[in-house]
Amino acid sequence: MRNTIKAVLLSALVFPGTGHFSLKKPVHGTVLVVITFICLYVLFSTAMDITKELSGKIQGGEIPYDTEVVRDLVTEKLSAGEYQYVSFSVIGLMACWIFGIIDSFRIGQSRDKESVNQKPF
Repeated sequence: MRNTIKAVLLSALVFPGTGHFSLKKPVHGTVLVVITFICLYVLFSTAMDITKELSGKIQGGEIPYDTEVVRDLVTEKLSAGEYQYVSFSVIGLMACWIFGIIDSFRIGQSRDKESVNQKPF
């Protein structure tokens, strides 16, 4: 399998930065992995905070156990500005994923061209 295809598939389907590791670019891969983990941490910790708060209110009887009410409260919490950094985290996660795919393709293409030029005929 060519370097380009392998790196792009790893970056697109496994995790941002894994394609860089396969292309022997560990610094680029590590940066992408760290940024992606930070974005995922923000998303999951925010989800857990909202879940804990709403489940406590449901168990305490403050709000009814109704999916529409819970959905509206979650939407209200996220749009109120209290968790505005979540949108930055989502944008950062998407940017890392897209950049990882494009950069893996770019580096893989140059590696494939180098390997073709080095082979004797």
